[in-house]
Amino acid sequence: MTGMEVNTMNNRLYRICTEYRSASITRIKGLVGEHGFKGATFLQGVGLWEGNEEDSLIIEIVARDSQAVSIGSLAAAIKKINHQEAVLIQSVPITSLLV
Repeated sequence: MTGMEVNTMNNRLYRICTEYRSASITRIKGLVGEHGFKGATFLQGVGLWEGNEEDSLIIEIVARDSQAVSIGSLAAAIKKINHQEAVLIQSVPITSLLV
């Protein structure tokens, strides 16, 4: 494929779903780099937790399978900063394409 790079090396899209708190967003963005990730997408939305509406933050990171432990560590740090009972980690196998 001319002009395109395909990466099929066991990549996954990791999605960390947490509560959005404006006071902690800068710290959370810093944690992404501290855990070894060079890029992420941050999406703000509205979610439900135990039937209650809350502002939500979804952090998407493309990473290798071997980085799952770092994703878990990042999620645990976010959970602590946001004083939450739990955060959700989703993992989806993907093929990345840079155009």
